[in-house]
Amino acid sequence: MFSLEKLMNISQENIALLVKKCGYLFWWMSEEAKARLSPDSWVESILSYGTEEQITLLFDVVGLKNTAEIFRRQTAPDKMRINYKDRTKYFFNLYFDRHVPRNPQ
Repeated sequence: MFSLEKLMNISQENIALLVKKCGYLFWWMSEEAKARLSPDSWVESILSYGTEEQITLLFDVVGLKNTAEIFRRQTAPDKMRINYKDRTKYFFNLYFDRHVPRNPQ
């Protein structure tokens, strides 16, 4: 199950690496503000606009399972607004269903 507490323990070095490699996605923000972004913001932006290298970095920093949990929460059918393009949502639904199966409950 998704654990925000676990995500908040991402090391400062890893956050700095995300800011360095993917910070341009938040071009309007200061470097300090980028370092305080939530994992949800990083996941949405990198999955939507990042390169393959940046997506791999995201999986390394946040974890594949945690990234899948965030993505699934952001794209749940009960959400009124989903910021992902249909193509992006479709691709990552297939990807995460194959690599991070949902827990049957």
